[in-house]
Amino acid sequence: MDSRTPVVRADMYAEWVSQTESIQVVTSPTDVLNAFTPGVSRTVVEAVVTFLEKTISSSSTLTTPGQVQWTMKIIGYGLTLPIVTEEPLVNNCVEIYRDWLSALYSPKPCVPPPIILDPNFYAQLIFEQFTEVFSPLQGSCPVSDGHVSLCYKVLQVAHTLVKESSVRFSLETWHTFLKSLLRIANNILAPPLQPNDSIGSKLHEHVIHVFFESWLRACAECFPTPVYWKTLRELCCCWRHHPSLIQCWNSLLLSLSLRVVSLLYSPSHLSCLSLPLQEDQDFKQMVACLRDDALVQAWFRTLHTLGDVVDLCHAERVVSVSTTPQGVTTEREGQPPVGQTRRLELLPGIFHDAMRGVAQLVFLFLGINFSSSSHYPGGGNPFETQLPTTPGLVHHSPAARRKEIKMDKANGGHNVNVQKSSHSRFYVNIPLAASKLSESTSVIRPEGNTLLHLFGSWLFGATTWPSMQTADGTWTLGHVSQPQLQPMDFEAGRAEALRALCAIFSAQHCGVPFLPIYLARFYQALCYGLQYDPETCSGQMVIFIILSSTSLFRKDLQSINVMVPYFLPMLEFILAGKTNFGYEVKMEELRHAAIQILSCLLCHPYHFLNQPLPDLLCASAGGSLYPTGQQTTPTFISLKGRILRLLFVAIQDEQDPKNLHLLLQSLHVIIKDIATYEGVAEAVASPSAGHTSDGKPIPGDGNPDLIFGDEDIHLAVLFEKACGAATTCLLTQKWECNTLVSLSALELISGLAELNIEDIHHSVTRDIVLSICTYIKGLALKEILRHSKILHTCIVAAFKALLDFISWHPYTLSSQRCLTKIMKVVELGISGAFSEDPKGHVVYKGLKELKPISGRVKEIAEFVFASVMERVGSFPSPSGPAAPSSLVTEEDLLTRLPSDKKDQARFWYYIVDNSMVLALLEKGFTEQKDALPTVSVIIRSPSGRHVWTMQLRNHPRSEASPNKHLHGTARPCLNPTPMSTPVPIYRSPWPDSVNQQPMMTVDGSIPTLEDTLGEELRSVHETVVTLVEQQIEAESRSHDKVHDVTRGRPFPDPDLAQESPEPRTEFETARLFLSHLGLMGIEGVQTDPQSRLPPLAMLDSTRDFFHTQLASLDSLPTRFCNTVFVLYCKRGNTQVSDILSGQDSLNDKPNEFVEFFNGLGWAVDPAHHPGFAGRLHPSIFKEGCGPVEAQIPHHSFPYHATIMTEVAFVMPTLGLGTIGSTTSVHSHESSELGPGPEPLHGDTFLSGKGVMSPEMVGGGGGGGGGGECDRTSSSNLGSRFKVGGASMDAETPRLRGSLQCGDHDCAAMVVWLENFEDHTHFPLEAMTSLLHSPTHMSSTSKTGGKKALPTIFIHKLSSGLYQIAVRMPSGRNEVSAGPLVDGMVVSRRTLSLLVRQTTINICSRFRMESEWHTNISTPFTNRKRKIEEFSNLFSRPVEVAEFFKKLFTCEVK
Repeated sequence: MDSRTPVVRADMYAEWVSQTESIQVVTSPTDVLNAFTPGVSRTVVEAVVTFLEKTISSSSTLTTPGQVQWTMKIIGYGLTLPIVTEEPLVNNCVEIYRDWLSALYSPKPCVPPPIILDPNFYAQLIFEQFTEVFSPLQGSCPVSDGHVSLCYKVLQVAHTLVKESSVRFSLETWHTFLKSLLRIANNILAPPLQPNDSIGSKLHEHVIHVFFESWLRACAECFPTPVYWKTLRELCCCWRHHPSLIQCWNSLLLSLSLRVVSLLYSPSHLSCLSLPLQEDQDFKQMVACLRDDALVQAWFRTLHTLGDVVDLCHAERVVSVSTTPQGVTTEREGQPPVGQTRRLELLPGIFHDAMRGVAQLVFLFLGINFSSSSHYPGGGNPFETQLPTTPGLVHHSPAARRKEIKMDKANGGHNVNVQKSSHSRFYVNIPLAASKLSESTSVIRPEGNTLLHLFGSWLFGATTWPSMQTADGTWTLGHVSQPQLQPMDFEAGRAEALRALCAIFSAQHCGVPFLPIYLARFYQALCYGLQYDPETCSGQMVIFIILSSTSLFRKDLQSINVMVPYFLPMLEFILAGKTNFGYEVKMEELRHAAIQILSCLLCHPYHFLNQPLPDLLCASAGGSLYPTGQQTTPTFISLKGRILRLLFVAIQDEQDPKNLHLLLQSLHVIIKDIATYEGVAEAVASPSAGHTSDGKPIPGDGNPDLIFGDEDIHLAVLFEKACGAATTCLLTQKWECNTLVSLSALELISGLAELNIEDIHHSVTRDIVLSICTYIKGLALKEILRHSKILHTCIVAAFKALLDFISWHPYTLSSQRCLTKIMKVVELGISGAFSEDPKGHVVYKGLKELKPISGRVKEIAEFVFASVMERVGSFPSPSGPAAPSSLVTEEDLLTRLPSDKKDQARFWYYIVDNSMVLALLEKGFTEQKDALPTVSVIIRSPSGRHVWTMQLRNHPRSEASPNKHLHGTARPCLNPTPMSTPVPIYRSPWPDSVNQQPMMTVDGSIPTLEDTLGEELRSVHETVVTLVEQQIEAESRSHDKVHDVTRGRPFPDPDLAQESPEPRTEFETARLFLSHLGLMGIEGVQTDPQSRLPPLAMLDSTRDFFHTQLASLDSLPTRFCNTVFVLYCKRGNTQVSDILSGQDSLNDKPNEFVEFFNGLGWAVDPAHHPGFAGRLHPSIFKEGCGPVEAQIPHHSFPYHATIMTEVAFVMPTLGLGTIGSTTSVHSHESSELGPGPEPLHGDTFLSGKGVMSPEMVGGGGGGGGGGECDRTSSSNLGSRFKVGGASMDAETPRLRGSLQCGDHDCAAMVVWLENFEDHTHFPLEAMTSLLHSPTHMSSTSKTGGKKALPTIFIHKLSSGLYQIAVRMPSGRNEVSAGPLVDGMVVSRRTLSLLVRQTTINICSRFRMESEWHTNISTPFTNRKRKIEEFSNLFSRPVEVAEFFKKLFTCEVK
């Protein structure tokens, strides 16, 4: 059958004549006993039956066919006796026939020989007579338990024959058997509906089950002719008022469909299905016996056994049915048929069950997996049907049910408490998992057109409203008005039909369009189904549509966007309004489905822009979508305000964390789309009307109607509102420790911080920073018993978001309040407490006890502190965003020295505070003799490598000669006026007034020296006095002699004049530099008793492996490194080798993919790139005949870096060498490369512009970090040069050598699919094993599943939008990082931007949430530990005296 051609199904049995008339006509008995009186006839029967009962254990005396036939006439008459009075006698007749029928499989001794010889002939007679047991039971005559028992016994006899595999009926026997069963079933099931105490009400379920089981056995042994199939369909159309018939029909079709699906497709199609309806074991056994050709025929014919199931929702077509001799349906005149009212009461539930069965078949063919019953409201499985024994209690009256709904609404309830029976089940029977068709549908499944050919007429017909309706809203059934039935009563069945239609269209095959006629009818059905009026319906259709349509807008359905204005009002009603459905449903699941649909509509306003919104209701003369009198037709851009308003209101009201996560990510996506459309995300300055030029908010910012109206929406206002919503979630006690919500809110803040919106008021950004700090403080100060890994993860994520935000808005640090708050939370993260307690007491650093919250929190706090001090405000660094550290090494400095200084140039190596390595070079870079004291220092710290060159200058740089102060000055000229001889002046040591005072007695109390001397000392004193007098005389003679000599010489004397010394050209600048830092004091070089090393210690650079370890330190990254493998998967590629072989070139790729790939970052040349270049972690993988290898080619690739992270987007290809040699290539990048953190969208690959010149030796400012990750083996070192007495390679790369990422880097995959369905069989585990196999990154499920990388699948839709599918590793949380989540639809302009942000967030979350992170620290901490290890290996603790001796004697060099 061509699936593209609609089928007009005619009556398949039109050319055949049914036997309905012969079955329904009751013939009068013609046996001879009918000619006698009842008493005589009964006596004959009793005598014969009694004799046969007595000889049951011996051989039969009936030896001729005539005897047997005569006896059977007697027994047949006995079956017609009144069972109420002759129950034992009739029971004996049944027992005799049951024994005689054993001749068909295992004859008993009492079976007459003629029956054994020809069992089929006599079995036909017995089957015909068995129908007499049921013939007189029509009507409402009273029934005894014995009567029911006899009927059950007859049915059990038939069931035994069917179950017995050794029974072999002839063709005539099968026809008689089926005809007898049809007559029995018709006697029990034919209308009118019998009372509850009638035989029909007690036998109908068993009769139907035995009948259909026998029919299946007939299909296996002797397939019924079309005559019988036509008879069956006509009679079943008369029996449809029995719920048990629909129940058995559903069960039978399920058993048949399971084998049909397995036959048409494969057993794997059903391997993962969890069926909602238990398969009947009797039917299963019978279906297993069917041949393949008989199976398909039986399935198709059984499917149409009930005729058009849509008739069940049209009461006039069902109530007017009566069995006539012609076997057709007619309309009664006059009074309504007997039991019409009860049949009407059952009709809505019957229609619901029938449509549910059809929907079940649709799901089975699609391969949709049904979840466990725990997903259903009320905890029950709605497909489990348990029929009560009394049919009248199956359903509530429709009028009574509507009354309950109205009473519940009047009481203010949101849900209706109705009878939860098997047929009137007011429960949603679509679990949340079943709506994810992209995951749950089978890849091998029929096309949608094929399913619509089979079920479309029923499904579309069931969704249309009945036309026979009077002006007052009642239905007209013949000549009788039935006000108790309204469209609302059939809403459950219509909802099932809509559900099945949504499933068919949501499971569309990629590249296989639906027929336009089907699309038109489907859209029309959705339009009417989404119209909700609480007064006329319960909302079940709306609920089922929302729950089943989560994938509709992700499919390539032609003109599906015309349904946006019909879905949006219902999404607003569910998410933003006070939902008051008259149907019980789990609101969190309904809101989740609504949010999923909304996430597919985010980019529609700017994508379709001015395209008008069609009014399908008006076109179909069924109403209008827009208000009456509206002048202009709305366009898609007018939906922008409604979507934004809906998102903000839904975020405010949402109570489910998973739904709130989706809402926050959706808000992130739509704001990025708006910003990118307006050019802001591309770093193109664009004035915003959010604030005035003086920074004040525009008037009316608080008015939601103004913000989210149809006019232009200000980006600054959106930024403020979105960040406000995120911080509100963070500071809400309910969500503060919920990682799903908290991490999503922090990702939203970090993502929006990248937007270059000029008019954001500084107070807004300050408030955001303060809110994040408050959030960190609140979590850190919680009671110790409430601390957990989840809480610490939230703190780490908050620190990262804080650093991200202030890196994009560094001006926030100019606020004293913000800076103080940041420093306090950093202190809290490092030490676990504040220095200042609430009472104002300050605890100084040396006295504070170090109790960090956790190791992870301490590390990230240290990283934030170092970044604030060194990087924030200086990103990108002078070396470019790819190199936060300086690119200059010892080799470059030595190369720049003049030739006469190279041989003497040496480096001094010191370790400062056991956390910083200093390499000092004292030589200058000029050949001038009057060069200033110059020192070059290479600082290796935990934040990176920084190089500075410093000079000791005493004059500003504006002076022409920097050494001007070193030249001597001429002596000043003499004064021509002769100088007079100075008069000697004698100054007494005592004031003159002392001598004028009269002497007193006390003045003589102190004796003179001479008076105190004894005889021995007097001679000594005289000798001293003599020597002093001689010295005075000698000095006087010498003075007179000098005066005589110099009296005749000129002044100034040129021979004796002093001149300035020559400037010094050799300096110990290293000592001067350390002195200026305050490290040359005694306390700076003296070992602390509590530590192994002093603050300043020497390093022995002459030891082996010193420079190897130094290069290893340089190779450690300073930022988190992520590798994103980008793959282009052609249609049908399922093998790893096929996929990798197509990644060599972009020339054969579509322009959309090339634009997307280039937009992931700025293009860099591997030969000149100093940053991370991607990394493979391959393992051995075999496919087909041999191993498969992968490599990263030396092509230009997109690269992106932030202050914390660097990402390399590489396209791996099929390797040529061994897997073990697939490492990486070191590369360089000039400072001109990489215009900034934003990518160059749409540009082709750029090439490198050369190696950075050695003149760029400025400080390694802030920025990301990282070292280069080698992709191929590095070359050996070349010629040697001396560094501190050792030798290094002259041709060592200027960068950081081979980046020792180890297991620190994370990875993800991005796969562009030509055919979206290929994502279900993409070799994810195999590709992961080949590209990135370490156990820390890929997760393993608890059930032993294979490892897999987080993967983002991208598929282009025909509308120009892009469908996203996100697959996380098995065993991890199903919810991934944002902003892209599974099922979103995004625009082309934001695709690269959002994919890049999502991959960064995925890797960041993995580092925070994975258990291996406890052993892996931040890059800052890794470098800090490496420096400590380096210090332990090469430090030389010496005494203070020895240190200064070595310093001044240059022994340390």
